Amino acid sequence: MDTTNQPNVQGRKNIGPIIITLVVVLILIIGGLYIFASRMSLQTLPSDALTPATTTNVKVITNKADDVKSLQNDLKSATDGLDSQAI
Repeated sequence: MDTTNQPNVQGRKNIGPIIITLVVVLILIIGGLYIFASRMSLQTLPSDALTPATTTNVKVITNKADDVKSLQNDLKSATDGLDSQAI
């Protein structure tokens, strides 16, 4: 007797589609939690981390001397305070 073409026996259900549905729902839940967690981590950053750095003591070099000592002094005055900024 060939049993491959017989319908499902009463009381016995095919559980394949149920398992696939549960796996898909589980994947969607995990993806939603991942997106939710990534958005929450962006909101907990300090407010100064999201704003661009502002420059405060910017000196404009207008010295037109071209000797080495003047150029070194201009370079030193232009780079003072850069170490304290996040550049």
